[in-house]
Formats: sequence, C-alpha cells, structure tokens
Amino acid sequence: ALATTGATRWDVFPDAPTLLELGVPDSDLSGWNGILAPVGTPAEVVAKLNAAVGLALADAEVTQRLAAVGLTPHPTTAAGFGAFMADEFARYQAIAANFNLHLD
Repeated sequence: ALATTGATRWDVFPDAPTLLELGVPDSDLSGWNGILAPVGTPAEVVAKLNAAVGLALADAEVTQRLAAVGLTPHPTTAAGFGAFMADEFARYQAIAANFNLHLD
C-alpha cells in the first residue's frame, strides 16, 4: 500500500503511512460498516438487535477476525449510529459541493 486514508495506520499495513502523515489535509476518509433496520421498526426490536450485535462484537474471536481484515468495531446505540451517519452524510455532501460534484 502506498498510503491509507484513515486517521491512523492500519494494523494490517503497519508500514503504510496515512495521507495525513504525508501532509494531505482533510484526508481522513475512513470507511465504516453498520447494520440498519427499515424505518418504522419497533424500538424494542432495534434494541434487541443492537444488544445481539453488541454481544457479538464483545466476542474475542469476532474481534480477531475483524482485525485480520483491517476492521475495528465501534459499538454504539441506534441513536448514536444515526447521529454518526448524519454527520458523515453532511461531511460528504460538503466534499461534493466543494468539488462541484452532482448526480445526474
């Protein structure tokens, strides 16, 4: 790898610097994954799913397998993940506007 786009180096590519380290400002473009439910899913179902995912992410074997492919879990609540996604969408909308990018 020439460089990574996250805020920190990846454990799977420890010798690859980040773009931030190379002097590229505002280049923290970390990918993320999440589990979503349809709009209108009852809160108790969302809570049950969140608890099950939280238990899975607390399992050492699961975290080791995720780490082996460069993923670090960041468990949160449904509201916390919703706020994170809103921030990410706003961030990428600003990037698109800065470069005058439009969907046609």
